[in-house]
Amino acid sequence: MREINRREFVKSLVALGATALGAGGLLAQAACSPSPEGADALARKPSLGPAADQAYLAVARGKSPAEITQQAIAALGGIERFVGSGDDVIIKPNICVAYHTYEYAATTNPEVVATLVSLCLGAGANKVRVMDYPFGGTAEAAYERSASPRR
Repeated sequence: MREINRREFVKSLVALGATALGAGGLLAQAACSPSPEGADALARKPSLGPAADQAYLAVARGKSPAEITQQAIAALGGIERFVGSGDDVIIKPNICVAYHTYEYAATTNPEVVATLVSLCLGAGANKVRVMDYPFGGTAEAAYERSASPRR
């Protein structure tokens, strides 16, 4: 497997996210298509941005990462605002290094990631992938470390 730098990873992630957005990658289709059909397909996709009466930022407090994640998503209008039936979803947590756990803010708490995956699947997502590319240590070690606190 070829090593890539962080800039290449981010470019790939953006391209992958654009392709995965909605059914059939409407954003990528509209952006790459010289025909008006691509723009029409994007216009038919509901906006992910907030309506005038919708929140675009939420704060939740509590002891359980799973509960506060559910509260924050609910305050934003529910996961269905972002994920529809049959969608392919990529969750990009912060899994920066292989030598620190979430307690050091080096990775996203695994309960938060698991809750987001469950919510997406509950909303009817076809597939949910968790993807990141750490800048410290191997990807395998970073993923293992992020899921195993105090090791």
